[in-house]
Amino acid sequence: LCLNAFSEALFFFILPDFLLLWLCVLSGSVRRNRQLLLYCFGSSLFGAMIMVYLCMHYQMGIGNIIFELPFTSRSLLQKVDTEHMIPLLSQAFSGIPFKVWAYQALVVQDLDPLPFLSLIYLGRGMRMFAIYLLGTQIGLRKSCRDFLQDYWLALIGASFLGLLLFLNSTTPARMPIY
Repeated sequence: LCLNAFSEALFFFILPDFLLLWLCVLSGSVRRNRQLLLYCFGSSLFGAMIMVYLCMHYQMGIGNIIFELPFTSRSLLQKVDTEHMIPLLSQAFSGIPFKVWAYQALVVQDLDPLPFLSLIYLGRGMRMFAIYLLGTQIGLRKSCRDFLQDYWLALIGASFLGLLLFLNSTTPARMPIY
């Protein structure tokens, strides 16, 4: 799981979410599922940091490598909106590989990597947390009512925290909030 999550941010094309979902379903333990979530998220973030480093320091060469990988092409750059924060936050749900987003934001548009990474981390965290919740619910065979009773505070808290981070982050002038 960790190797898949790490390599997906760099060069691999299979999302770790599928493996995370199945492991959470088969685990049968909420504690074990939390560990799987943290391993997957941490490995994914570490891979994303390395990709950001590569994009910043090897700008010319990294584009040739990225666009030779499966499911990536230079035509995807036209679909990537790194000028606004909301699309960056939803990157994890867009279907466009992180590698293309990183190249567009850090090489083509020369954005500051800290706001970029914070929004990417928040988006990936929301996606992986949703997969964790789904896998745990299916694995423990709980009803929707139990699900809402168990996680309503976490969902509201995560949404509020995400909104605060989003509004209080230092943003370059080229990245309007809307």
